[in-house]
Amino acid sequence: MQDWYVEEMSPVERHSHLREEILFRGQTAFQEVVLARNRAYGKILFLDGDIQSAQLDERAYHEALVHPALIALPRSPRSVLVLGGGEGATVREVLRYKTIERVVMVDLDGELVEMCKAQLPEWHEGCFDDRRLELHHEDARGFLERCTEKFDAVIHDLPQPLEESPLRMLFTRECFARIREVLEPEGIVSIESTHAKLTLNRLHFLIRKTVERVFPDTVSIKAFIPSFATEWGYVLGAVDFVPGRLCAEEVDERIAERIGAPLEYYNGVTHAGYFWMSRLFNEGWARQTRIFEDAVPHSEALYA
Repeated sequence: MQDWYVEEMSPVERHSHLREEILFRGQTAFQEVVLARNRAYGKILFLDGDIQSAQLDERAYHEALVHPALIALPRSPRSVLVLGGGEGATVREVLRYKTIERVVMVDLDGELVEMCKAQLPEWHEGCFDDRRLELHHEDARGFLERCTEKFDAVIHDLPQPLEESPLRMLFTRECFARIREVLEPEGIVSIESTHAKLTLNRLHFLIRKTVERVFPDTVSIKAFIPSFATEWGYVLGAVDFVPGRLCAEEVDERIAERIGAPLEYYNGVTHAGYFWMSRLFNEGWARQTRIFEDAVPHSEALYA
């Protein structure tokens, strides 16, 4: 019998992957972990039954999460805080910058990180052994509340905030306010912000509206991720500059100066594409008025 993973993206839309080989199956203290393989995407990581990352196109996801933000910074980053990012690929992309002196990664699930170290070398490429990385296994919200350090950027690489998940407290106005407090004055935050397709974007709009309450300069970007079968959204927030106001030539110059080598997906041309949003998309988020707050159940914001 074939093992098909089926994701119900909405009541009228589903997406499937054939899991031809199971490489790892386990249960951490927080989630079920399955690592499978198929001939199209190579290794595919599933957490609690949902696809998280695929070998073929994980760079499409991680480059869009990291580089538009770090390239937008007025100066090349020296310190970055990563929330989540258990596979290690987010840190891998951050460490490409020549000026990086310190990366702090906070991921609650230490067992998952250890599995990724052993099973996903194609993702992390040994970054967990880099002396510039400081790894914490604790609640990211608690870490933020205690943090007294300042960072040039925060990369918020956490799963979507479902109502029943404690992760929802990492997508509230109060949490983003704390992120602003740990950023340098010309800092930036990049937030993984779920589906950005025209038929499935309400959660993305809510995340962006919440970020806008804290960061005066906020933009949505998107990248198509084949293994997700959708345009995936991210939100960038800054205080003293507008993210994304760079032409293709400026982006390519900064990549050459700050990284020194071409990336697999991201360059000046794709940068411009990430920031293109349709009129219908822009009108949709403009109509959104609700936000996520600590004291308000997510369902009230999502379904009101």
